[in-house]
Amino acid sequence: MRTNCVIIAGVCCLLASINLQGCGGGSDDGGDPCTSLLIAGGEQCETRPIEVAGVATESGYCTGTFISTRHVLTAAHCLPPRGNRIVVATKGFSAETKTARAHPQYSASGISPFDVAIITLNEDAPISPAPIEVSIDVNKGDKVVAYGYGLDEEGDDIVERVESGGKPLKATFLDVNGVSDESIQTISDGSGDTCSGDSGGPVVRQGANGEYGIVAVVRSGPNTCVPDIGVAGDNTNLQTRSVLDFILGIVPGARLN
Repeated sequence: MRTNCVIIAGVCCLLASINLQGCGGGSDDGGDPCTSLLIAGGEQCETRPIEVAGVATESGYCTGTFISTRHVLTAAHCLPPRGNRIVVATKGFSAETKTARAHPQYSASGISPFDVAIITLNEDAPISPAPIEVSIDVNKGDKVVAYGYGLDEEGDDIVERVESGGKPLKATFLDVNGVSDESIQTISDGSGDTCSGDSGGPVVRQGANGEYGIVAVVRSGPNTCVPDIGVAGDNTNLQTRSVLDFILGIVPGARLN
């Protein structure tokens, strides 16, 4: 395992703590939407179906998802200025970035509807890539789950969770509040919401074959996880044609469910 702590000292050592906790995994049969970690609201589950990654830069950290052994899907606003280093880590593996590309229509001014990016690594990760869900359209009222390394309901970041004996990753159950070509809006089901550090993480739902796939990427949300304040989060819709074409243009082998 390379932690690269000399390169990106504080943030990357934080990702090393993720590695030591054995994050990662997945399930060939689609698994369960939960995970053996703290869910905003206090519940715990046993497994998770999506290969989630930590994304660290010199200015902070986000979340991402492996959609191939060398490609990580995340939010465009998570990318640092051109030339700055990015390190991706999951379950005992970390690697530096070869390239990082944002959607060509993404704008860094305000909240952009094309807030999605692909990170390409220098080496393959020992993971099973997550599929992108296209077999079933997402509709208002659907149940989805967001995964991320962001702040939890106690306001703790991933280092604080690990130091207190918890798991670094968290999952949040959400209800779809609205769908457009630009976004999938989600609102808390009563147990909490996405928070700072969850940006770029996957929003997943179960497809027609029972397997869980990514339908959106977290891009913005309320300023607090808990208590629930009735404010919808905004997530980049991966089922939008221009977004899907962008992804497949870089990762033609990405799996569609």
